[in-house]
Amino acid sequence: MPADFDHIADQYDRDFTQSAVGEAQRGLVYDAIEKSFPSLIGMDVLEVNCGTGEDALYFARNGANVMATDISESMVKIVQEKAKEIPNIECEVLDINGISQWLSLIHISEPTRQ
Repeated sequence: MPADFDHIADQYDRDFTQSAVGEAQRGLVYDAIEKSFPSLIGMDVLEVNCGTGEDALYFARNGANVMATDISESMVKIVQEKAKEIPNIECEVLDINGISQWLSLIHISEPTRQ
């Protein structure tokens, strides 16, 4: 499915992620996360609208298990390329319906055997 951000995916990091505003915004968010969660090791994180994955990569590099999702196939391809050496991050092209289905499935557990 074509998404609004597909056409800017290749330049998104240059135009926003690496801009002064983008870096300042992430700095503030990461400071707040680090104050609230001194350790991300072993946490499960679902990132919705991950874009090119900078935040997903931050979480994964700090020990969280990450599912990064975006409706833009082009954005997800960029995340997959950035994350190819990081084992604790998965990337999926999902819209809100796909995310709802994925969330439903992770809560299904095997019955307890007696």
